[in-house]
Amino acid sequence: MIALLATRLVQLVPTLIATSALMFFILSLGPSPTAHLQEFGNLSGEEIAKIAHEHGWDRPLPQQYLSWLGDYFRGNWGQSVRTLTPAAELILDRLPLTISIAAISLFLSVGIGVPLGAYVAVRRYQRVDYVTTFITLALMAMPAFFLALILQLFAVQLRSWTGGVVFYTSGIPDGGSIVEWFQRLALPVLALTLTHIAAWVRYQRGELLNVLGQEYVKCARAKGLPEKVVFLRHAMRNAILPIVTLIAIDMGKLLAGAVVVEAVFGLPGIGTLLIDSVTGRDTVVALDILMLVAVTMVVANTVADLIYGLLDPRVRVA
Repeated sequence: MIALLATRLVQLVPTLIATSALMFFILSLGPSPTAHLQEFGNLSGEEIAKIAHEHGWDRPLPQQYLSWLGDYFRGNWGQSVRTLTPAAELILDRLPLTISIAAISLFLSVGIGVPLGAYVAVRRYQRVDYVTTFITLALMAMPAFFLALILQLFAVQLRSWTGGVVFYTSGIPDGGSIVEWFQRLALPVLALTLTHIAAWVRYQRGELLNVLGQEYVKCARAKGLPEKVVFLRHAMRNAILPIVTLIAIDMGKLLAGAVVVEAVFGLPGIGTLLIDSVTGRDTVVALDILMLVAVTMVVANTVADLIYGLLDPRVRVA
């Protein structure tokens, strides 16, 4: 297990460096931060040059990258050129909302999708299997923004039927009760959860059907073990192992989906901040957000590999 941990840590560092370098040089192809500063009418050329020199924007790109990377991991995430406020402050203010939406969606999609996938796998080629397959394929083919718009229309119609606010279709309050938070987060969470539940159902069904066809499962049945024991101890236990790795991968998909969902529902999260930063040519904030997502993805996958190694000893020698 120690060897597996050492291997993953050795792989983690170059992965982060390569990812950060790629993102840095791609974003550098766009307008420089000084181009946005020139739009401020109250800043002279000398003041812009001074700001650019203080932030190192007038240095060669390799030097800028190394300086930015060192500052990033020391906690100095730079300053937004749009608001002239620390980027870390902007990101940390928006982060709890995005984490809340992604975490709740992940919990619901895995908690509902995995048992449902196992249920339809046991009843394969029956009516419930065909109906579930049709619904899940339809949900997987539906873009997240389109599903979010449908939910908005449903909320508006529901409001007209009930004569009051049941679910909010945009924005989120700074405070408020738990009921208000539920009313505002229910639709964004539902939009993300439905598409991810469909993927989990399809995957768990296919994985469990594959395990049920293995020789060791047939041998367990031939020994006369009860079907419940065969399913839980031999089939489901092995079919659920890859779920650990897929949860880490799904975290990245949920963060990507949150960008779209937050934009549709007008939620002030990381996704909306990223879109505003890209459209506003605020490369400092955009790069910090992308790097934060990359670090989260790499660390989550590393932790998933370690947990997988604990569950399956065969992985420890990989």
